Amino acid sequence: MTLLIDILKERFPDMKRSSLLQLLSQERVSYEGFIITAPQRVIAKPSQVDVGPRLQFLHKNVKILFSDNNLIVVEKPAGLLSVETDTSLRQSLHAVLKEEYHPHLIYVVHRLDRDVSGIMLYAKNQKAFASLKKQLTERSLKREYGALVSGLMQEESGTWESYLVEDLNLNVRSTNYGGELARTHYDVIRRGSKSTLLKIELDTGRKHQIRVHCKEAGYPLMGDKRYEGYEADRLMLHATKLTFIHPTTEKKMFFTRPLPESFNIWLGK
Repeated sequence: MTLLIDILKERFPDMKRSSLLQLLSQERVSYEGFIITAPQRVIAKPSQVDVGPRLQFLHKNVKILFSDNNLIVVEKPAGLLSVETDTSLRQSLHAVLKEEYHPHLIYVVHRLDRDVSGIMLYAKNQKAFASLKKQLTERSLKREYGALVSGLMQEESGTWESYLVEDLNLNVRSTNYGGELARTHYDVIRRGSKSTLLKIELDTGRKHQIRVHCKEAGYPLMGDKRYEGYEADRLMLHATKLTFIHPTTEKKMFFTRPLPESFNIWLGK
């Protein structure tokens, strides 16, 4: 058993303690897939401690993972809208990026619900936007999520498939009459005392798809007040991975971010 700060000292012997603490405060350090910020945390497996690259921060705690003349990859915090709406006075990530990268036009490739955090992709020109949207439609643009659900799932993996419709109260549910096809793949990563951590992959990207499928399977997302998951202090859904082909260089782009520290805390409760 070793303290996290001692592991960092050994790994970066030329760095001052203040700089090591800054690595933690900037959420660059993770352990077994979770962000970790406490320097006195006792670590059982030092080899599982990872230190990510330096990130650029925008206001509203938005992290820039990559940016060039064609696209931008960011990590959205929970509580921030992906794009502005006609009915909300809240600021959106789309508005933040338009201000930061003016005079570039910023195109919305896909969305995350306001209370979902994680990796998102925006385009900076029409050509890049068309290429990325085509990949999204053809499902070659891959997205992966970490989801903490209430209850202990018995299955190790599986697929939820249904047709979804939205009612007048903006709630989504499965239906036997019409609707849009939604397919969600899941694998159990870890079980806690009364919750289960899942890896989620999507074949489709319907509104509230993960949230509805988890609830209808009997394992609502923790913190999801709309769909009966009340325990946690936030919606426990985080976009952890994103893979696509760069629209200009045609290189495969792969981005990953650890789960927020709160996921590990609630998994242990």
